[in-house]
Amino acid sequence: MTKIYIDTNIFFNVWNEEVDPKNGKELWKSSKEILEKTERKEFEAVTSITTLMEIVHVFRVRGKDYNEAIDDVRRLNIRIYAPDSWGYDKSSGISDGI
Repeated sequence: MTKIYIDTNIFFNVWNEEVDPKNGKELWKSSKEILEKTERKEFEAVTSITTLMEIVHVFRVRGKDYNEAIDDVRRLNIRIYAPDSWGYDKSSGISDGI
């Protein structure tokens, strides 16, 4: 099964029905399709605690309750992981020989 990482923008594209102001492309539609495929278990989806922290932060800054958003993530059965230093090193390309 294909494993995908769901980043913050995917969630906010859907929740805000975001549209690219330059070309009018409805960004939320393709993001919603990714989440629907995740819900149907066509992908093994993962996200990180960092992504959840970003979501909570944005909701708090906007003065909104973030609990429903976190419940959405839980309902989709997206696995949540806590990144470690090895993961950060690999993702930034700064590790040699790993």
